[in-house]
Amino acid sequence: MDSAVQLRQRQYGAALPAAEHQSLIMSAPSTPKIVLKSTTKMSLNERFTNMLKNKQPPTVSIRATMQQQQLASARNRRLAQQMENRPSVQAALKLKQVRVQTEGVVESQG
Repeated sequence: MDSAVQLRQRQYGAALPAAEHQSLIMSAPSTPKIVLKSTTKMSLNERFTNMLKNKQPPTVSIRATMQQQQLASARNRRLAQQMENRPSVQAALKLKQVRVQTEGVVESQG
């Protein structure tokens, strides 16, 4: 007990106040060790190995998968339509058409 007080005195370079000295003396012996006894004979490694061995593959419904794909396709088509209707995208498409037409004219003349 006194060694904890002496250590603190060396750290701070002066005597500790009486209240702190008393708290160090009171707290030192009151830390009991907790011992947990094993409640099982199986190790964690064995337990998880058995869980992996006994794990059954999830059942996947083909019908549900198809419905999800169709829903995703519908959403993608809707998004593509919305993008196509944006003014900035329409301007870019028109510019592309003009470039393709002028390149076609240049190639036919050459």
